[in-house]
Amino acid sequence: MTESPGWIAAKGIHPRELMKKLRVGPGRADWEAIDAFDISCARLPSGWYLVIIVHDVVFPTNEEWFAELSSEGDVVRFLVSAEGGFPLAQGFHAGTKRWELRPDSDEDVRVSGTPPECLAAIRQNRLAAQPPDDDSNPISFEILVDVCESLTGFRYDRLETLTEPFIHHNIN
Repeated sequence: MTESPGWIAAKGIHPRELMKKLRVGPGRADWEAIDAFDISCARLPSGWYLVIIVHDVVFPTNEEWFAELSSEGDVVRFLVSAEGGFPLAQGFHAGTKRWELRPDSDEDVRVSGTPPECLAAIRQNRLAAQPPDDDSNPISFEILVDVCESLTGFRYDRLETLTEPFIHHNIN
């Protein structure tokens, strides 16, 4: 499976342990230098620890790895483009994958597992807010982004709102 950059957020897993499992080392802490690094990390105000995958790097991609990581806490994974070129959002807890969301059409998502409780309200709000003649931005993508934001407090398109400094890492 080829995958594009995205992000993961972990809660209940110490950042040092997460970095060890990701096999990454420290780098500088200036956001402008992001292109020189493979991943960037920050603690979110919500308590989740965010890992942004900046470049296509040798990074765990199989679900079993994320499930194992979640045995110590919770993990949410978001890929901008996964298999088939579609985005993917997944949630892991207690060593298992709990849910997965993928676009099913421009207006809906395909759900595997037990979806997060916030999904139904987010889906309803997005569908109600979409003007009938506006097909410029697929609702299904926004639903995935909104669900991940509801769970972790992070939106990829609002990086500038983060107040915590980023720590940049290179893959060892």
